[in-house]
Amino acid sequence: GNIGPVTEALMDALGTDFTIATPAFPDNGRTVFKGYLFAGNVLLNESGMQNHPLTPMTDANLVRVMQAQTKRKVGLIDHKTVALGAAAIRERIAALRAEGVGVAVVDATSNDDLLRIGSALKGMSLVTAGSGVAIGLPVNFGLTPSLQASQLPAASGWQAVVSGSCSLATNAQVAHFKATGRPAMAINPASHARRDARVVSGNYVPLPDQDTRKWDRAMQEEAELWLRRASEFQVPGRFQLEAAIQSVHASRAVTGETRWTAIAAVYDALGCIIPTLGVGIGRAIAHAKASGPEEGLMLLDLLPTEMLQEHLPYWAARAHLLAELNRNEEASIAFQNAIRLCQDPITKEYLSQRMGLIPSELR
Repeated sequence: GNIGPVTEALMDALGTDFTIATPAFPDNGRTVFKGYLFAGNVLLNESGMQNHPLTPMTDANLVRVMQAQTKRKVGLIDHKTVALGAAAIRERIAALRAEGVGVAVVDATSNDDLLRIGSALKGMSLVTAGSGVAIGLPVNFGLTPSLQASQLPAASGWQAVVSGSCSLATNAQVAHFKATGRPAMAINPASHARRDARVVSGNYVPLPDQDTRKWDRAMQEEAELWLRRASEFQVPGRFQLEAAIQSVHASRAVTGETRWTAIAAVYDALGCIIPTLGVGIGRAIAHAKASGPEEGLMLLDLLPTEMLQEHLPYWAARAHLLAELNRNEEASIAFQNAIRLCQDPITKEYLSQRMGLIPSELR
C-alpha cells in the first residue's frame, strides 16, 4: 500500500526525524532478511502478491520499495546487527540518524528478533511495523506477557465476516468458507446490483432466472465504468476477468439473452490464471450452458476428486447437470450431498425443491 506517504505524514505530525519499518510476523511465515520480505519460503514478489490488482508487489526489497515512496532517506538494520541485541540495534539507529536516514527497514526472521527489536525501540515515538513487533514492546512499559490479554468476552447476536483483501491467502480462506456451505456474497457493483432479484417472496432465484427489471441499472453502469478503466491498463488479471463475466451477465438486461459462449471463453482464460475449484465449477457450468450438460459434467469430472467431497458448489452443480440428463438416481444423490452441506436455509429450500422435481421412485 501507500506505506511511505503515510509514514511521512505521521512523522511530520509527531515531529520525529526517525522511525523503523518491519512487517515481519514469523509466526505467520512473514520474515525480513537483508531487507527482503519473504512470504513463507519465497520472496514476496514470487508469492502471488505480484499479481495483486491494487498494489502489485513486484519488488521484495523493502529498502527500495520504501525509498520510492518517501522523500526521507531509507536505510537497513540487518540480521547481523539484530542478532547482537537491543544495544547493537540502538547503536545502528544512532549511526543511521547521523547519516541522515529517516526510515530504517529492520530484519527479523524469528520471534527472538522481534523481542530484541522491541526492547531497542523504547522511547521511539513512531513505530512502523506489522503486529508481530508488538510482542517486544510491553517490556518498555513495565508490562509482563499474560494469557489473559487474549481472552475476550464471547460475541453474541448477528455475526458477519467482512473481507476486503485481495491476497491469495485471504482468497483461499474465503473460498473455503463458501465451499463449506456458509452463506456468502461478493460485494461489488456488478453483483450487488442484482441483490433485489436473488430472493423473491422468500425464495432463492438463480441468476439465469432472475427478473432483470429488478437489477439496479445505475450500479451496473458503475461496474462497467470501472471495468473499462481497468482495461485501459491492458494487463488483464483475475479480478478484471471475473468482472468481465459479470458484465456479460449484465448485458442480458439489454439483449434479453445470456451469451454463454462468451462467458465460457472468459472462464477458460480465468482458469489459466487461477485454477481453483470455484473457477473450475463456474467454467463447467458455463460450458454446460453453451454446449450442453455432457460438456459440463466432463469438466467437473476433471476436477481433483479428493477436494470435492465436502464442497457444496460442486455437488449443487453436479446435481443440476445430472437432472438435465435425466440421470435421476445420480442427481438425487448429488442433491442430497448439496443439501447436507448447505447452511443457508433459503438455498437449502431451493435445493430441496429441485430434488423434489425428480420422480420419487427414481430417488
